[in-house]
Amino acid sequence: MASANLDGIIFTNEEGIITYVNEGYLRQTGFEREKVIGKTPIELGKGEETQKEELKRMLESFFKKEPFKVELKHYRKDGTWFWARVNGQVILDKKGDFLHYFTLVEDVTEEKISKNKIQEFEQTFRQVLEFSGDNVWEHDFKTRITSFSNKAKNFLGLKFDPSTNLEDVWYGHVYEPDLHLLNENDKNYRLGKISSHQLEYRMLHEDGSIKWVKDRGIVIEKDSNGLPLKIIGTHSDITEQKAAEKELINLNKKLGSVLNELRDVIWSVSYPDLKGIFFTPSAEDLFELDMDTLMKDTSWWEKSIHPEDLHILDEILEEIKENQEYTKEYRIITPSQKLKWVQNKGKLIVEEGVPVRMNGILVDITERKKTEALLENQEKLKNILIDISSTYINIDLDEVDSNIDASLQRIGEFVDADRAYIFSYNLSAFTCSCTHEWCAEGVSKEIDNTQDVPLEYVPQWYEVHSQGKPFSVEDVSLLKSKGMDGLYEILEPQGIKSLIAIPMMFKDDLLGFVGFDSVKKQHTYSNKEIELLFVFAQMLVNVQKRKQSELRLFQQEEKFRNIISNMNLGLLEVDLEEHVLHANQTFCNMAGWDLEDLIGRKAIDLLLNESDKKRLIEKSESRKTGLSDSYELKYRKPNGEYRWWFISGAPNYNDKNELIGSIGIHLDITDQKRLEEELIRQREEAEKSKRAKEIFFANMSHEIRTPMNAIVGMGEQLAKTNLNDQQEKYIKAIQNSASHLMVIIKDILDLSKLEAGKMTIESIGFRPKNIVEHVFGMMNSKAESKGLEFSVLNYDSKIQEVLIGDPIRVNQILLNLLSNAIKFTDKGKLSFNAIFFQKPRMNKN
Repeated sequence: MASANLDGIIFTNEEGIITYVNEGYLRQTGFEREKVIGKTPIELGKGEETQKEELKRMLESFFKKEPFKVELKHYRKDGTWFWARVNGQVILDKKGDFLHYFTLVEDVTEEKISKNKIQEFEQTFRQVLEFSGDNVWEHDFKTRITSFSNKAKNFLGLKFDPSTNLEDVWYGHVYEPDLHLLNENDKNYRLGKISSHQLEYRMLHEDGSIKWVKDRGIVIEKDSNGLPLKIIGTHSDITEQKAAEKELINLNKKLGSVLNELRDVIWSVSYPDLKGIFFTPSAEDLFELDMDTLMKDTSWWEKSIHPEDLHILDEILEEIKENQEYTKEYRIITPSQKLKWVQNKGKLIVEEGVPVRMNGILVDITERKKTEALLENQEKLKNILIDISSTYINIDLDEVDSNIDASLQRIGEFVDADRAYIFSYNLSAFTCSCTHEWCAEGVSKEIDNTQDVPLEYVPQWYEVHSQGKPFSVEDVSLLKSKGMDGLYEILEPQGIKSLIAIPMMFKDDLLGFVGFDSVKKQHTYSNKEIELLFVFAQMLVNVQKRKQSELRLFQQEEKFRNIISNMNLGLLEVDLEEHVLHANQTFCNMAGWDLEDLIGRKAIDLLLNESDKKRLIEKSESRKTGLSDSYELKYRKPNGEYRWWFISGAPNYNDKNELIGSIGIHLDITDQKRLEEELIRQREEAEKSKRAKEIFFANMSHEIRTPMNAIVGMGEQLAKTNLNDQQEKYIKAIQNSASHLMVIIKDILDLSKLEAGKMTIESIGFRPKNIVEHVFGMMNSKAESKGLEFSVLNYDSKIQEVLIGDPIRVNQILLNLLSNAIKFTDKGKLSFNAIFFQKPRMNKN
């Protein structure tokens, strides 16, 4: 019987020495019988990969004369191995004494390979399920045991311990009106009516909220009657999806249908032949191919890629070999010739050191790419505006009009307009006129036909602009249906299909507008484009206001031109740690350092003394919050020379809007500082001269007044004597001239006192209430013009009717105080209070 058995059979003695083997064992191992007899099975079959734990367990059972059953790798004579299931049992004679040890060796390699493939499939299937769902579950119908792959990821806020019955917990949290769905589903499984399911129902979260769940499952094991024993599936949280669906339904009731939400594609292919293992159904929508083609045909992938992006395939395979994963973005063309952008992320799966498949996700990023293209266009428009702005900064005034025409062309061509123009409003005549115009090739000019256009023809246009908003017409042909016949009669003869007009405002004044016509085809502007066109409109306002101030600016032109032409600006760029990244040659000349000495070194250590480091560190920290500012700094060059710098600092961002450091513009203002010091010195000299003049006038007035007093006095005495008519005439002339001269001398003396700070105050009787009423009457209208409330809240009855003082000075002081109060109050109210105060010690008012 042993010799006829196809499996291997070995007899050994008590020491484990082989005493007999059959032909089956010799076929399994490739050994000759004479090489086997007298050896132990371990000597023959043990190799590097033979499982040591299994050998140990086998030997322990052998020497205890107990039966054993192990599975291990058994090596052949040629060094190869096979999976062997080894069953051993002791054989006793009729007396119960040891006869020999019987061992059966079965080759179970094929069985092992089959199990591994099954395990590999189950593992892949689980990974795909985990990739596509929030939680993977498995249910055993026989034991009624449910298990979760990740108990912590149950999105219901549940906490589990090993004793928790997951089926009871799950069913206990199902929303009562939906419980019948699970019961019906369970019944259909048990009756064998279904082998898979997909349900959507509601669950109660631990916090009391309701969650929507998508429950998907499939049978993975059946009994002999075809009834399910085990199913596996996923639970996905679709609460947000359900909320979105509800909102879409409410918003689109008139449409009668709900748009399907695009989904990403989860995929798995074998490696290296790239045969399909798994694709989510969304792949059919993305590639417009049926699932059979996706799974069975490996050529569709290359055929779908845009011809210009075919190099991506080689790059993917190269990155898989080097990094075992990749992320690529490329274009595909569907059978209906639709161009789509996709992002493909994949990872190589290695099992037991062998790459077996690739898992990944495909995302339709077409809309994102469109947005990026739009942002890129917006960035280009920004650059155009910056370029135009820089052109306007130093432009000669006689070139303003030609440059405005050129900028209209650049902006018009960029936004794909056929005509761009500028209109100015004449609100006194209630008209508008075209001042500048650019037209694309084949589009007629209308500047001559659009002069002094009455605003009553375009009331909506003017009304919207008055509010500082853009006026746009997306379809001119619809204007009549909207009751805008007048506007239609103006636009339609010009062949305009759509337009936008941006108001040009200076503060609150409406000056005009800049417009863009689409003649060849309709065009709709994005919000970002409109924002940038507002910037362009403001540029035009600024340059036109500059042109209006041409005479005033011309007087200062030479001065500013010389300043600009002689202004050498130093540029310094540092990273977040203040290490120098770049400096222009002007900065190197200003600082007294060579570029190679600056790069990579800390700017604050290299360029500043200890007293200025703390200040610059604070400035650097402010950059991290996005702040920009300007300041002055005294710098000591390596040769010991001190220079004054005016520095404008700003944060520096990369193309991802991430802060990467700071940029500083440095202007050497040493000469300006020296000039300021010289001006201060000259001002002090002028003040000294002024004080000398005041002293001179005061002395002169006193010196002249002394003899004039004598002349006046003698004239009065002489007038008292007996004089004839001729003498009286002479004496009156002398007295009048002397009196007039005394007034002049008094005025000179008062002026000198005022300048010298020696002015005296009159002390005469006056009525304070009259002064208050007078001041209030003068200032009330000024307060009302600013929208301020002004009142005399209190006039103290304890104040005497007549006071002693200088009424003129009191009146002047009150006017100055109230004038300043009104001037520096933007809103609110002003109150005037006249209150009586008494000094305790002197007991006087």
